[in-house]
Amino acid sequence: MLLPVVGCSPRVTSHLNSPYGPLAEEETVTVLPLGSAVPASAEALGDVAIKDSGFTTRKNGTYAAVIELAKQEARQAGGNVLVLTDHRLPDYVSTIHRIQADVYRVDSADDVQMAMTSPVESSAPADSVATEESVPEEVVAVKPPKTFMIGIWGGGGYRTNRIDPQLTGADRDYVAAMKWGYDFGADALYYFSDWGLGLRYSSLRSHHNGRASFVGDGKAQTGDVDSHSNIWFLGPTVALRDTYGTKGNSLYVLYGLGYMGYKIESEIPSYYPQTATGGTVGYCIDVGMDFRLTKRAYFSVALSYYSGMLRRYKLTNGNLTQEITLEDDETEGLNYLALNIGLHWYLGKK
Repeated sequence: MLLPVVGCSPRVTSHLNSPYGPLAEEETVTVLPLGSAVPASAEALGDVAIKDSGFTTRKNGTYAAVIELAKQEARQAGGNVLVLTDHRLPDYVSTIHRIQADVYRVDSADDVQMAMTSPVESSAPADSVATEESVPEEVVAVKPPKTFMIGIWGGGGYRTNRIDPQLTGADRDYVAAMKWGYDFGADALYYFSDWGLGLRYSSLRSHHNGRASFVGDGKAQTGDVDSHSNIWFLGPTVALRDTYGTKGNSLYVLYGLGYMGYKIESEIPSYYPQTATGGTVGYCIDVGMDFRLTKRAYFSVALSYYSGMLRRYKLTNGNLTQEITLEDDETEGLNYLALNIGLHWYLGKK
């Protein structure tokens, strides 16, 4: 039961060499911002760093929380002054505050008071002198607010299933051309905080016109074939998001399980149009980022993967319709990758 608790806390690294015993818990440890003058009577004891462990939660990585950890390290070494040497706000690298500080022991309260009231050096970065009171509220928020999101997006997609090795020549080229298409869709999600539930629709559409083999008048023939295909997904989704920085940008992962439909229509001169339709259970995985444009609107970039296996379909030639069941080595893979850009609107409290 120990590992999950430890894994949620920041990583503490210290280099302290002190001849003093630990301070009592009630004794004050003063924190001076980056660029502060070191008290004249200060005795250097070493340094301490508070960093992201890789599993640190935002709650355990607020400015107040990491400062308290640094104070505890200083107190154990007998130090009563911390001078910040680095302070990094939450960003795309980590969602927590990360600090480094030198640890000192000062016996004169007057020296500490003088250092606290001395002007901070102008060379210090602006965000590194932030104190607990001056850190923006949205940076130290433990959880993002509840909100409703709707989004639209579009881009390109590529079917990842392999081409039948028995196909050669023009037939192989035809199938290869149909693997590329344009992808578009829409999302609706309600975020309860950093996770949400929703609904997704997406569609990958491809088109190609060229020479290929087909069956006409009961025999195999070759001619011009014009095909349009559509693979679509519709189903419920669950999303996890991690908001970082002062602008509210976020990284999200979305999972969905639903219905994948398939339809391909082929026009063959002098013959009836041919249509094949079918459907199966499929899933999607989506990894993306939201970049804030306005208070409500965000620009999104996402990489998506869809997967499904078609085992039966209906084939229509003119007025004749038949249902075809595929053997295990004949199944039609509906897998594809898509790279999209879009817009997301957050309509709830921000």
